Amino acid sequence: MALQTKLSARLVRPPEMVENVGRDQLREPQVRHLEGKLWELRAMSKEGIARGFFVIAAERRVVVLHVFAKTS
Repeated sequence: MALQTKLSARLVRPPEMVENVGRDQLREPQVRHLEGKLWELRAMSKEGIARGFFVIAAERRVVVLHVFAKTS
């Protein structure tokens, strides 16, 4: 992953939470439900802002579809 270390770590945490304790633990602003099984990951640090998209394929199985760093 080409993201900075802190941004990368902040994007990994929410999908791990889903796998470990279930999706009921997801809250804004770190994640936002978009539609159906599609969710948006949001991360911010001094290094910048990153976004990602993932789906919850099964009860606790997460598939990250795309991650990118936001630029002006």
